[in-house]
Amino acid sequence: MHEHASHLQLEALLRGLLYLGSFGLLGVGLFSRWIGPERSREQPRRLWGMLWASALLVAGSSLYFAYHTAQMIGSAEFFWPYLLQTQQGNYLLLRLALGAGLLALGPGGTGPLQRLLHAVLGLGFLLTLSMTAHAGAKGGLALVGDLAHLAASVSWGGSLLALLLCWDSRPATQQALQRFSKLSLLAVGLFVGTGLLLGLTHAGDLRPTILSQHDYGRVLLNKGVLVALILGLAGINRWVLLPRAQRGGSLKSLEPMVLLEALLLVTVLITTGTLATTAPPEPKQQPAVQAPSNSGLKVQATLPEGLLSGWLEPDRLGLLHLTLELRDASGQPLPDAPSLTLIAIQKGTPPIRMPVLPNPEGNYHAVLPLPQGGAWKVRLEFAGRVLEYGLELPQ
Repeated sequence: MHEHASHLQLEALLRGLLYLGSFGLLGVGLFSRWIGPERSREQPRRLWGMLWASALLVAGSSLYFAYHTAQMIGSAEFFWPYLLQTQQGNYLLLRLALGAGLLALGPGGTGPLQRLLHAVLGLGFLLTLSMTAHAGAKGGLALVGDLAHLAASVSWGGSLLALLLCWDSRPATQQALQRFSKLSLLAVGLFVGTGLLLGLTHAGDLRPTILSQHDYGRVLLNKGVLVALILGLAGINRWVLLPRAQRGGSLKSLEPMVLLEALLLVTVLITTGTLATTAPPEPKQQPAVQAPSNSGLKVQATLPEGLLSGWLEPDRLGLLHLTLELRDASGQPLPDAPSLTLIAIQKGTPPIRMPVLPNPEGNYHAVLPLPQGGAWKVRLEFAGRVLEYGLELPQ
């Protein structure tokens, strides 16, 4: 139990660090090509340093996540099968390749071809983030909305981090700040709009009284408060302090407020990492256990504790989704439902084990990455009792 909870905490931290590295990696290119090309020519070493640090952060957090996942599903021997034989691992490798392309472009080059190439590589990079988050499992409008949300937040937040790195009172910085201010108005509007859409898509209801009833909603509320603080601070910077600084001819008085805005942004990224690794609630207007696609298996068993029912279903990313509910004879949830262990077995490979804890409603949710397709045996262990199912995953 503790091992599973620790895995989720580490996954949230790694996701937050991945977002931070992504903002820096893409923000340098945006700043140097659209926001502050004059300033980037004056401070190329700072931007190169930020670019390399961000690329290493992206690579380190991604690869360590793959290594830790391999350990969770059996041993470090699953590291390369996870990367090469699962769609989630393939997206991770694609992300690293696109990140290397962004690093090779560097902070220079403002020609049309360089700008186009940076935009293509950047959107592809962000797509790999969306495809390995909740939006990737849903697809459709949720995926488009998540990609737009990431693009807006990177345009705003990534450019802010690069601007702060090159901050001084030179005319080139004032020009960059004016362009950033105009861009942020558009980016913030898209960021808030797509954020509300994604919140409604994943949570189903955005009323605080409803959100506070589940883990995903509570994290979403925390992120909303932080975003509101950033928006309020950005508004003060944009409409109060910036005009005052421009009239005085110096940006020195504005620097502490921009730094505070950047620090709040980093906090939001860590919170977003937690949100991306927290299971969204099930829609109330639908049954708690959903019918799967044709590749899923129905689970139903009568246990001494009550009736266990649900589904085992693989998705197109090579992940096995477990969705179960445990109810007593009257159909009510069990407050003290036992934990279970999800075990996947394939001939010729070590068993993959994952402990699964129930929520207060007696529901079980887990996502287990499988390194390859083919025939698998899936076991559910309840305090010595074993339920076993056969499952065929696409190659």
